This record gives sequence, C-alpha cells and structure tokens, in this order.
Amino acid sequence: MDSTKKSEDKTKDAEDNEVREKLRGEVDLAPWQALRSHAEAERLFLAASDLDLVEIGLALARDQSAPVNAWIAAGQLARPTPPQLAAWDETDEQIFRCLIVAPFVLAQET
Repeated sequence: MDSTKKSEDKTKDAEDNEVREKLRGEVDLAPWQALRSHAEAERLFLAASDLDLVEIGLALARDQSAPVNAWIAAGQLARPTPPQLAAWDETDEQIFRCLIVAPFVLAQET
C-alpha cells in the first residue's frame, strides 16, 4: 500500500470517527407518538436490538448501501409492520432509542 493510500485511509477513518461522535451525541429516547408521523411517511426504520444505531447511521450518512442492504436482507433493519404499529398505538408507554439521519429515522425498542 503506498503512502497516498495510507494517508487517504487515515483521513477517512478520522472523518468516520468524527461522524460517529456526532451521531452518538444525537441518539435520544422518544415515545412512540413522537415517531408515529415518521412511520406514516415511511421514513422510520426499526433496528434489531443487536445493531448499533450509530453504525447504521454512519452507513446511511456515508451512503454505504452494502451494509444497509445486508441488514435489510437479514431482517435486522425494516420498516415497522402493521401489527407492530397497531400494538404501539394501543399503548402510550413504548419508548424507543432513536437517531435521525435525514431523511430517515432509526429506532430501537427499549
């Protein structure tokens, strides 16, 4: 690997780390009712509990379709299903960890 490639990789890693830190600071908790409109607009994606919202957000921010498509194919990242929506509508107690990476909103059940 030549020095230019190494330098580019270091720069990319540093930029990714900056974005990660920014995203970490933006992860928040939100009740279902605050997320409902995003689901209706098909911008809400539910992440499996074993995924890191920050890493998903980084992939979206960097337009890295390969990991995003892999999570979708594995069922680890998906739009909420009608039964999930109905269940959350029935209770006002559901809280989610969430992260906005415009135009998408990522959420995980707590």
